Amino acid sequence: MNIKYTRSFLKWAGGKYKLLPILLDEFPKENIETYYEPFLGSGVVLQNLPSNFKNCVVGDLNSKLIITHQSVKIDPLRIHEELNDWPNTQAHYNHLRNVFNTYHQNDKYCPFHLASIFIWLNRTGFHGLYRQNRDGKLNTSYGHYKFKYLDILKSLNIVSTKYNRLNPQFICGPYDKILESTQSGDFVYLDPPYLPRNSTANFTAYLTTFGYREHKILRTFVDTLNKKGVKFLLSNSYTPETIELYKEYEIKAIDTKHTINIKTNRNVKEILVKNY
Repeated sequence: MNIKYTRSFLKWAGGKYKLLPILLDEFPKENIETYYEPFLGSGVVLQNLPSNFKNCVVGDLNSKLIITHQSVKIDPLRIHEELNDWPNTQAHYNHLRNVFNTYHQNDKYCPFHLASIFIWLNRTGFHGLYRQNRDGKLNTSYGHYKFKYLDILKSLNIVSTKYNRLNPQFICGPYDKILESTQSGDFVYLDPPYLPRNSTANFTAYLTTFGYREHKILRTFVDTLNKKGVKFLLSNSYTPETIELYKEYEIKAIDTKHTINIKTNRNVKEILVKNY
């Protein structure tokens, strides 16, 4: 049976759209009280969540990303009206990027305006990368892409409808904060920044560095979830280090493609780790 999956309104490095058939097939099939996803990213897994989950708690360390998801849930048309007024030029991209970099979490701002800027920069920036400099400012360059206004409106409306049906709780913070209320019988999907396969594949500095040390800490946290009776599924790169880290759990190797970067538009192996 061919299933039509919802595409996110965001492009995202490591996005899971193409892996959804494999990924969702690994999800528990029984009724689950609460679904948790602490590395939300584009939200494409949440947007295609099966119906056997009663509640949803999702989040990310990126406060602007969380504000964007929340705003799409509330008023997608308001966001699209603003997007529709902006010219797709490098000069305007650079202007919006400067505005975006002046926003701070405690500033007075319009969340819908911030969400519109986030989506615009994501869809018109180079490969949709969220790349920051040492000062914490977005420095992704202009991508010279067409902006498909009607397609974005359709995507925003579809995702908003799904978010209102699921009514997820959005949390901004680290994964341990987002998962602190997990209980036995809950299910967690973890999609952290991947451990690089080699020295040239390193894209782990999203908002903070997430290297081997951080992956070891995450593994310890996963052990805590397991002891609590929480089911988890984790995605990561296929490397000797990740295989060693999770050797006590069930590991499944899968093939996928990384197409956000033209240099890695080829088959690569990843792993899915689970405790059920």
